[in-house]
Amino acid sequence: MNQMLSICKSFAAEYNITFNAKKTMCIKFGSPVTDDDKVYLDGTSIDWVDRIKHLGNTLNVKLNDVNDSDCKRCLFNASVNKLLGNYGGIQTNILCKLFRSYCCSCYGSQLWVLSSNGFRSCCIQWNKAVCKLLDCHIESIRGYLDH
Repeated sequence: MNQMLSICKSFAAEYNITFNAKKTMCIKFGSPVTDDDKVYLDGTSIDWVDRIKHLGNTLNVKLNDVNDSDCKRCLFNASVNKLLGNYGGIQTNILCKLFRSYCCSCYGSQLWVLSSNGFRSCCIQWNKAVCKLLDCHIESIRGYLDH
């Protein structure tokens, strides 16, 4: 890794690019970080982290979806609550179109394990949001949700 970063340093010098070691982080998947894993960028040590955000998705050292699904569930809740707070009184068909347009971004969910608790929690939240949107109780649609 240090050899690759040395190549990056040479490239940066040649093309007048600056890397900021203070904003750079490393993550190691699969095995714990050891003392031999020290990495330097332009003489500055780079910190190792347990999770990192990449293209809007949270990756962690265990390669599970716990952090990402929790974050996306919170964002979903916020967007649903904002939608209902601002437009809760309009016609249901229009409200549903707004819901699909503004609350249903599933970017990154392809990385999740479908049998995980995080995914199940997101599904439960989705069902609750649809019930709020349609102004119905979850018991009245329980048969549909079980299939």
